[in-house]
Amino acid sequence: MRNEIGEKVRFILVLFVSILINYSFAFAQTAEEYVERGIEKYEQQDFAGSILEFSSAIKRDSNYKWAYYNRAITKESLKDYSGAIQDYSKAIEIDTNYVTAYNNRGYVRYNLKEYQAAISDYNKAIELNPKYSLAYFNLGILKENLRDYEGAIKEYSKAIEIDTNDTWAYYNRGYVKYQLKQYKEAIIDYNKAIELNPKYSKTYFNLAHAKQTLKDYNGAIEGYNMVIEIDSNDF
Repeated sequence: MRNEIGEKVRFILVLFVSILINYSFAFAQTAEEYVERGIEKYEQQDFAGSILEFSSAIKRDSNYKWAYYNRAITKESLKDYSGAIQDYSKAIEIDTNYVTAYNNRGYVRYNLKEYQAAISDYNKAIELNPKYSLAYFNLGILKENLRDYEGAIKEYSKAIEIDTNDTWAYYNRGYVKYQLKQYKEAIIDYNKAIELNPKYSKTYFNLAHAKQTLKDYNGAIEGYNMVIEIDSNDF
């Protein structure tokens, strides 16, 4: 009986020590480590777990901008746009020169159709970093959505000037030029987009449509054939 009690006591003692070690380990986690775990969970699409990690980071360091920034991205993925704006705004409060936070908050505001607020955020990102091509690209999308096609072309062109390999800027600019009946110019942009990404079937479709509009039927057939070759189920 004594040996049995001794084993039980030893087990309880080991368990108690283990709890202390685990508690100490958890307490010792830095904000950076919580954020790293949060990013890992985000990449695994465990968004709820990701938010818990970022929130734990904030509890450890309420001025750690990366925790707010990454939690905002996660909330955005969950379409919690109001929560995302709140976290991006907190990150900006901590670092008023946080370019990507302004850009991302602008995109969330765009999704909420708060267009003027979005424009303000994109412009602030550009003011802080005039070489930040993504802000110009996002401005182009916004202006395109507002049917300010000339303005959209200007923004896409600036994005291309900064990043000459921006496939989507060429693709979107081609689409906008088509809307303005600048068919030949649209074809040039679509061809450049295809050069950069020859596997995106919708570019061939738009290219074919532009050529069809210009009565270049052989060219249009070639484009439509490429659509079928790449993905027969695309349309």
